[in-house]
Amino acid sequence: MKLKAIVTSLDEVDEKYRDLYTQGADGKYRLDAEGVEDVTGLKTALENERKAVRDLKGRFSGIDADEYARLKAEDAERATKKAKDEGDWKALERQLLERHATELKTHQDRVGSLTSALETHLVDAQATAAIAGARGVPQLLLPHVKSAVKVIEEDGQFSVRVVDAVVSHRV
Repeated sequence: MKLKAIVTSLDEVDEKYRDLYTQGADGKYRLDAEGVEDVTGLKTALENERKAVRDLKGRFSGIDADEYARLKAEDAERATKKAKDEGDWKALERQLLERHATELKTHQDRVGSLTSALETHLVDAQATAAIAGARGVPQLLLPHVKSAVKVIEEDGQFSVRVVDAVVSHRV
């Protein structure tokens, strides 16, 4: 027999299991068991997010992203051609610098994101291995170890080091 996590009335539950349920503020009875969480708030938040996505899809349904990018590129080309034709080198230079700065920022953001992911992976993997090798419990010790290590790059190689006020050690 399976017990329901939430019931509206204790009559829905065998009498011998009724003392396992507690009544919530909404009048419903919830199974009072370890590991059973009330996910009502999460479900509500999920439904709200899904509704927001549906609204946005409806709002932008007629827009083709590829067509938009093509039109934007054509507009930039027209502005560049106009600046060249009119001899407006300052405007052309400004456009090139702005485009370069935008592309550079995009690449820098990507490199930062990848570096952060790499560092997180290296720290988690090596710290977990070190803790397990010392017969520790990674779930308990990992947060403490992570706060005391950092990733160092030497000669193009990344390594995880324990950092304290006096000495750095390899993990």
